[in-house]
Amino acid sequence: MKSTVCVVASCLMVVVLLAAPRQVVAESSVFTEGGMGIASVACTFVWGSAKSLFAVGGGATAGLAYLFTGFNSRAARPILQAALRGDYVVTPEHLRGKKALTFIGRDPQYDPYLHR
Repeated sequence: MKSTVCVVASCLMVVVLLAAPRQVVAESSVFTEGGMGIASVACTFVWGSAKSLFAVGGGATAGLAYLFTGFNSRAARPILQAALRGDYVVTPEHLRGKKALTFIGRDPQYDPYLHR
């Protein structure tokens, strides 16, 4: 538990430092891109772990729904859509706000972020 808190705090600290004004951060694009890459990896570690646990739990729940409704896939499908779709990796575009970060997935035909 303590290590998870440290990882989350480190991730937030890196993101805050990267959001500093451009005059404070070196003007080198290599430095900026490297920092965004490090922040992406740190955030992906936390985000991806949580999303993976959510997906496993959702898969198990969908399996139980399928079983208890007499093998009705219409009951299990929305649970699977919400649990398995979404982003597992945080990219620099997510951190810059250029791309939406989705935890709970939607059916692609109803996802507003895919139709921009």
